[in-house]
Order: sequence, then C-alpha cells, then structure tokens
Amino acid sequence: LGIVFLLFTEGLQLSPDRLLKLGNFFKLGLAQFILTIAAITAANLYLGPQVLPAAERFILLDDELVRPILSTPVLAFCLAGAGALSSSAFVLPELKQRGWEERADGTAALAVLLLQDIAVAPLLVLLPLVAGSGPQGSAELGVLVAKATFGFGGVLVAGSVLLRQIFSVVAAARSSETFVAATLLVAIGMGVAADALGLSTTTGAFAAGVLLAGSQYRQQIEADIKPFEGILLGIFFMTAGANLDPALCVAEWPTLLSGILAFLGAKLGLLFGLGAFAFGLTRSEAI
Repeated sequence: LGIVFLLFTEGLQLSPDRLLKLGNFFKLGLAQFILTIAAITAANLYLGPQVLPAAERFILLDDELVRPILSTPVLAFCLAGAGALSSSAFVLPELKQRGWEERADGTAALAVLLLQDIAVAPLLVLLPLVAGSGPQGSAELGVLVAKATFGFGGVLVAGSVLLRQIFSVVAAARSSETFVAATLLVAIGMGVAADALGLSTTTGAFAAGVLLAGSQYRQQIEADIKPFEGILLGIFFMTAGANLDPALCVAEWPTLLSGILAFLGAKLGLLFGLGAFAFGLTRSEAI
C-alpha cells in the first residue's frame, strides 16, 4: 500500500508540462528495460560459462545456484527480467529528499521508473509463456492483451469523468475525514481495477493521481494523504525486511555480492551509454 500511495502522489504532481518532459524519456526507459534483459540473458548463457571457471579461482561461488542459471535459458531470462526492474519505493523518496525531481536526470529517472512499473504487467504475462505454463493459444493471449489495453482504457475514460464529480460531492460535505477516506478509496480502487485487468496496482494508482492532477483538489489531497504515505511505505519496508533471510545472505554473500555488482555494472553501463549518447543527457546527468 505504501508504494501505491507513493505512485498516486507522483501522479498528482504531474502537470501537462511535466508529463511532456517525462514523455521525452520514456524511450530511454523502454530501451533500458529491453536491452538490460537482452544483455543479462546473453551474458548468463554465453559469457557466464566462460568466465565462471576463472571467477571461481578468486571468489567462492555457489555452483548449485550459479550453474543452472548459466545453462537454462528460462532461468537466465527470469533473472534478467527481475534485474531490469528497479524499486520505486527506494528511488522516488531519495529524488524528493535531494530535490532532483525537476532536474533533467531526475525527470529521466522518474520516467524510467514509471516505464518499469508499467512493464511489470507484460513481464508477468511473458514469464509463464516462457516457462510453458501460461496461455498457449493466440486467442487466450489476445484476450489478456485486449483486457489490459481496452479494459484499462475504459477505466481511465470513466475515471476522468467520475473522479472529479465524486470529489465535488465529498468536498461539499466539508468533512476532512470523508475527504481522506475518499482519497484512499480512489487510490486503492484504481489499483485493484488495474490489477484485475492484468496490470500492476501501482500503474492504476499512478493513473488515478494523473487524472486528479489538474483538479482543484490536488493540493488538499496531497496534504491529507501525506501522513498515510509515510506510514504505509514504512510497513512495506518492514514486510520486505521480514521476508529476508539473514542466514542465507551471510552464507551466500560471495555469490550475492557478485550478482549485485554484475547487475549494477550492466544497468549503469546501459543507462550511461543510452542517456549520454542517445537521449541528450550530459555525462554527469547520465551517471
């Protein structure tokens, strides 16, 4: 829920001018996502088996974890898909704290993060197909795509009309508690609707924020949900931490650290190259 409200708040802050700036960098996010998956998959399958024997002379890697990834295309692709994504929950608060949201590199980072959030849905559809457990017929796949595209498009059209009317009625009640409840309901409701249509909950919440960004209630909404955003985001981090196995991390720290450095190196190299040489960022901004 913390990430849902974080993306809802980000959507609220998007003016038409800022949306245009983000649109300029969506191609960067798409290129980063596709090329990262391709590069990591190829490196695992073709470069990994050549490098592993030399690496094991210096680093105590777990063969039971590493070798299946380097020899199984499905595992290599799944790992690359996860590695191509980033956590909005970590990055967006940092951008706000440093005041980088309006800078070119901050705008590019936000565009990349939003594209990755949107890409979660097709990735979740694609992974079962690659593993052989998803819809096998073209008709079934077409239904999924149509539901996500046209279904969510219909929700956006209906939401653009209904949301402002709903908040007009709520504001007329002159009850801050009712206003907060309506805001929470809209953010969660749009997230649930997006999830039901095969998209991520964060995509739905972000879309709800964008729809309300041009309304006269934007500032009041931002002020009212600010305390809830911090609390729920804290719950998210606590939940993520509770799922972490410290003993496993300690036991596998050479493999874990090597994987983290490899992922960071691949994504840093791709984003720097794309940002500095293809999308008009300076070298310092691309870094």
